[in-house]
Amino acid sequence: PVNSVAYDQQGRLLASCSSDLSVKLWDCTNDYICLRTLFGHNHNVSH
Repeated sequence: PVNSVAYDQQGRLLASCSSDLSVKLWDCTNDYICLRTLFGHNHNVSH
């Protein structure tokens, strides 16, 4: 499940963090396409 989300100040990008230890960066201006998935955390990402 998704633990948290945050938008940039312009509302163009969204970052989501999940219990699968990943952070995803989304393009809010283009049908919420996932731009990048970041891995490497050792614990749940919450913010």
